[in-house]
Amino acid sequence: HKIRQAAEILIQSDHSEGSNEEINANNSGIEPRELTLAIEVAEDRRLQKVKQQFEEHPNDPNLHFSLGFHHVRLGNYKKAITAFAEAEEKGFDGWHLEYFEAIAHRELGQYKEALDCIDISIQSAPAEMAGNALYVKATILLGSGNKDAAKELLPELRSHNINIQAIEAALGR
Repeated sequence: HKIRQAAEILIQSDHSEGSNEEINANNSGIEPRELTLAIEVAEDRRLQKVKQQFEEHPNDPNLHFSLGFHHVRLGNYKKAITAFAEAEEKGFDGWHLEYFEAIAHRELGQYKEALDCIDISIQSAPAEMAGNALYVKATILLGSGNKDAAKELLPELRSHNINIQAIEAALGR
């Protein structure tokens, strides 16, 4: 029952990440693993909603992007990449397509493709999001074993006020 209740709160919010604190504050009886399950349930429901909209508007590039985004959030990385390719083919244009596609490629261990995508995203991201894209690039470089290149990004990441503790830990600092 708690999981269903938390999932409903998440579904009503715009983004499940932003409402985790709200759930923790309002429902202190929810355990972290229950919250994780609630996030998965909410994300799956959002994916189902996009799929329903997709049936009515199969050529909408925004729905293809949304489909890919939700697949990334659920860990369906191959499906995400396919949806992002469809979104791009149908005219979706935005730095965040390449950003999330880079994450999907990274999670599949496709580091060259991930770097290609994140470099495009970094070039076109708004200034307030450039640090996040650089952080993803650092994680891709670390995943590929290129610690030196990841280390070179640290000063720029710091200049964007990005929390780099995980990167520094991976670098052994």
